[in-house]
Amino acid sequence: MDGAAIPFRAFGSEDAQAAMVLLHGAGPYSVHYEALGSALAQRGVATLAIDQRGFGETEGARGHHGRFSDYTDDCAIALSVTAARWPHATVGVCGHSFGALVALRYCSDVAGRRGPQPDFLILLMTWIKDILPVSFLTLTSGVLNSVIRPRSTYRVPITVFETGDPANAGVLKACDQDPGWVHDVSAQWFVNAARAKMGIFAAAKRLELPVLQIEGARDRLVDAAANRRLFASIGSERKSFVMLENVYHDCQLQFDLAPLVRSIATFSAPVREAVRA
Repeated sequence: MDGAAIPFRAFGSEDAQAAMVLLHGAGPYSVHYEALGSALAQRGVATLAIDQRGFGETEGARGHHGRFSDYTDDCAIALSVTAARWPHATVGVCGHSFGALVALRYCSDVAGRRGPQPDFLILLMTWIKDILPVSFLTLTSGVLNSVIRPRSTYRVPITVFETGDPANAGVLKACDQDPGWVHDVSAQWFVNAARAKMGIFAAAKRLELPVLQIEGARDRLVDAAANRRLFASIGSERKSFVMLENVYHDCQLQFDLAPLVRSIATFSAPVREAVRA
């Protein structure tokens, strides 16, 4: 909405009956979702994966952006583009990790006011509370620097080799060496993300659209109890929870994507029929 160029990658035929905006996590970007997007397209689910600000091929510093609201505004634009690109499809939003936080905030706070109301919401390993070993000193420093030195950066204390499927070692190595993969985030970006988490359970109660929440049993990043609480808080009567065995936090990098793809495709089919009815 501010005129910035947002890179994207699109997957799926023009006659797709279900389509979704895909919002990546804090680290990867749209190129790392090509395998997932292609697999979903084969199951009839089209995907528009965008690079969120501070990540991938967007302009500006890596791991840094000053306003969280720009993420939800970009989601609104992406939903409009998706609806135009796949005119026969029901259109939803799918967020992964940090992207799931953006998707949650969009659907609970923004949809209908500053952008389209999606037909469904898919949450993948939502980043509500993590279990990373971050010291109190680092947290305090980050809060202070977000004001006095907002672009100061902090190393993410976990690598893709811990968040990804070790069976896909070659892909994990390529991601780790990709200059577009973000390993450091700014103090301001982190604090803005933390603020977006405030009141998130109350925000989830406002959701009325169909929601699919997918978690990985091998996730070493997010707090499983917090994400269970998130699901319990979701106000929609049309919600589903799926726990995938042997799936890691960076689920888009799984050696075997079939369980994830099947879960998304199975969920989108009845939603599509319900919207048509």
